[in-house]
Amino acid sequence: MKKLYSFLSIGLLSLSAIGQSTQDVTFKVDMNNYTGTAFTGVFVNGTFNGWAGSSNPLTDANKDGVWHAPVNIYADSIEYKFNLDGWKGKEN
Repeated sequence: MKKLYSFLSIGLLSLSAIGQSTQDVTFKVDMNNYTGTAFTGVFVNGTFNGWAGSSNPLTDANKDGVWHAPVNIYADSIEYKFNLDGWKGKEN
């Protein structure tokens, strides 16, 4: 029964995205005042990507300490968190 429920849940999530328009959302996080352990990557995770850990990496190409990335999402309301190196560190 649990497998069937999981399959149906995934199917419903997939169907709910059909017919909705997508939006590009640019996520930005300023890491200049970060004082934790060293990291190699910053990521954004949330309801739009199944809290996947390292699905949506941010970049800091100009080395100003502000990491950013555009993400194409279906939902008009989401929950999200920034994390470091696939959940080795995260915002509170």
